[in-house]
Amino acid sequence: MVALAAKQPVPKKEELKLKSPAEFKYIGKGVPITDQPGIVAGTAKFGMDVRVPNMVYASIERAPVFGGKVKSVDDAEARKVRGVQKTLQIPPFTPPYAFQPLGGVAVIADNTWAAMQGRKKLKVSWDQSPHESYDSASYKTSLFETVRKPQKVARNVGDVDAEFAKGGKVHEAEYYAPMLAHAPMEPLNAVAEYKDGKVTAWCPTQNPQAVQDTVAKALGIKPQDVVCHVTLLGGGFGRKSKPDYVAEAALLSKQVGKPVNVTWSREDDMQFDFYHAVAAMYMKASVDAKGRPTAWLQRCAFPPIESQNDVNARYGGFEQGMGWSDIPFDIPHLRAENGPAEAHVRIGWLRSVANIYHAFAVQSFVDELAAAANRDRVEYMLDLIGKARTLDVQSIPPNTPGYDSAPPRPKPAAIASDI
Repeated sequence: MVALAAKQPVPKKEELKLKSPAEFKYIGKGVPITDQPGIVAGTAKFGMDVRVPNMVYASIERAPVFGGKVKSVDDAEARKVRGVQKTLQIPPFTPPYAFQPLGGVAVIADNTWAAMQGRKKLKVSWDQSPHESYDSASYKTSLFETVRKPQKVARNVGDVDAEFAKGGKVHEAEYYAPMLAHAPMEPLNAVAEYKDGKVTAWCPTQNPQAVQDTVAKALGIKPQDVVCHVTLLGGGFGRKSKPDYVAEAALLSKQVGKPVNVTWSREDDMQFDFYHAVAAMYMKASVDAKGRPTAWLQRCAFPPIESQNDVNARYGGFEQGMGWSDIPFDIPHLRAENGPAEAHVRIGWLRSVANIYHAFAVQSFVDELAAAANRDRVEYMLDLIGKARTLDVQSIPPNTPGYDSAPPRPKPAAIASDI
């Protein structure tokens, strides 16, 4: 409709005839939520409620370490479980992982319970992964070691180093945000049917277009040959915009020759998520007699979301403009930096994305500075924001260290003192 409307001539002002408020049917009036009666009555269709003729069910054993591959499978005991029909393999992903399925061994059964019970009987050995030695404690230590040293500049105002060199009262702090899983109330699930070179899928998804693209790539067909029926979501928070689980169902359906229902357990959901990144932040400020910063330095390091599409990604990209390079404080000397971090698990976004860890560090540090100055937290924050003005976070002098490889800048944002 937008494309067609764009081709229409722009009407003259005197030709426009708008409805009078007396003719409004919806504006200013309460409108019931379309799905509400069904949700309340328990008749609304979520992904797990989908049933199609001749459907079989699958539960998938995936590598315990990211990037692991099936070495051998003994499914003799699994096939003895009542209701289990067979086992099949899903090929491992090809780096970069993007939204591809992780791969593994699927148990096909008459129902989800049988598939899950059969899966417990599988004996699978895995090839080692490059991430076999990943340890969260040592990784946390390495992140802090990174942010304690100068890193690439994401934003630079004034001369932070010169201001710190003057001496005076200095405050420092370090913050850490753990890896987060989405954990939606309804775990991941999808039904897919491959037939005559086309796929029909039913699933709770936040991104049906990504379903088309991901399934098409996995099966070597055209995106237009993938039809996605979107059910109620059952919670998503960003996880269900990554349709690896739909591709799993489609790949299995092609092998089985029937519609396949793939249901993740809660344990699967927690262990094989696209995790929101772990992050370490270092903060430093010199303050005047009133406790107001005259210089502000901040460094962060976290495995970037871009690692989905680039195995060599180490630095934050668009994440820098989410609560880090765009902080609205009126401080004469300010520098934001970003250090490298390698991803050892699948990294994805969660609601508010990088603001989760950036805002945590920035706002916590502000509160610590306000407490040290014995000032009211709100008054102190408004003082830092300053007068109404336009904040340009794009400008970085060409001679700034790390400038050539600094991440892209967000567009200027209008900042008001009454935020």
